[in-house]
Amino acid sequence: MRRKVASSGGHAPALLLVAFSIGILAAGSAGSASLTAGQAGQDAPSVSILYPTPGLMLASSSLEVSIQVRNFTLNGSAIGGIDRPGEGHYDVLVDGGRVTVGWSERENLTRISEGMHLLEVVLAENSGAPLQPRVNASVWFEVTAGAPALALITPLDGQSLNSSSPVVLVSAGNFRLEHASIGKPNTQGVGHLRAYVDGESRRSTGHARFPIAGLAAGQHSLRVELVNNDGSPLAPPVRDHSSFTVLQGAPLLRVSSPQQGWENFTTTLDLRLEVKRFRIDPANGSIALVVDGLKVGSLHTERMIVNRLMPGVHAISVALQRTDGAPLPTPVEDFVEWTVFNGSPSVTIQSPTREESIASSSPLVKAEVKNFPLGAGGGLLAWLDGKK
Repeated sequence: MRRKVASSGGHAPALLLVAFSIGILAAGSAGSASLTAGQAGQDAPSVSILYPTPGLMLASSSLEVSIQVRNFTLNGSAIGGIDRPGEGHYDVLVDGGRVTVGWSERENLTRISEGMHLLEVVLAENSGAPLQPRVNASVWFEVTAGAPALALITPLDGQSLNSSSPVVLVSAGNFRLEHASIGKPNTQGVGHLRAYVDGESRRSTGHARFPIAGLAAGQHSLRVELVNNDGSPLAPPVRDHSSFTVLQGAPLLRVSSPQQGWENFTTTLDLRLEVKRFRIDPANGSIALVVDGLKVGSLHTERMIVNRLMPGVHAISVALQRTDGAPLPTPVEDFVEWTVFNGSPSVTIQSPTREESIASSSPLVKAEVKNFPLGAGGGLLAWLDGKK
């Protein structure tokens, strides 16, 4: 656990402590705590590094860090409170600058730039004052040139969002995100992202921008990591994470059918959506529908039939929009992919055509049917204005 107290601007992977708990080696004594003579003894507070080891060459922009604290109780809930002997937290310094406070012995350090870095942990009182005499540890390590890097652009740590279906945006460096390669043999430097919300895996994608739909109001933790084509994490791991809040009353948009990865034996899709806390009508707003990268139209209903789908993998993206077609200030979106198998039945109305004017109360309907036997094997059902 941690509390961030400083950050750097910009969104490219750069040196920035987002969330971690670390211990550091003392100046002149790699991997061990630094204590003054007055604190020497078995009962004195101490902090030491378990990982990283001194001089570690790290091929990642993130680092899983482990420390050991003795004779001192880490208590995050007491930060800013009254000092109590043997209780407090620690300050984390990177290259001499204080970046965060922590109260856990294992966490993740992210967005580390290439080159040598000095990490330092200093035990502190509840009030924030360093222990006297000073109790600290520090270690040098190096992020190698060309190491894979990952940085969350949005949502940022501490951000409040007026969306229950927010969009995640990341930046990846020295690693190619390739959605079409998911499930294929591993290739060095190629893979995709896996996103976790509140510890639960929510999406695997090769896109740097993707939605996570259906979040309840309140605080949520988000972790994204780079993975290989087969879904295995990189070694060492490359991750970033943030904690954000979904506001009460935030709009929600979710594709309830089809579900992600659905396999379909028909070229017609019965698309069903769930919309909450947003009115879809001409006076308020609508749903932008995009199929396979092409905007199909704007919906004022939570259900629509999408037909004439060719065999293969298809993608649907939906987003709430204003009456003028502009997206909401905070995006509210969802996205699913599904597969239409080869040889799937299809039906296409050839006559009457869309919006055709007919001078007859008994029009002739013509339809083209493929991969489905008519007659003894089956037939067609027709609906007019919702009635069979």
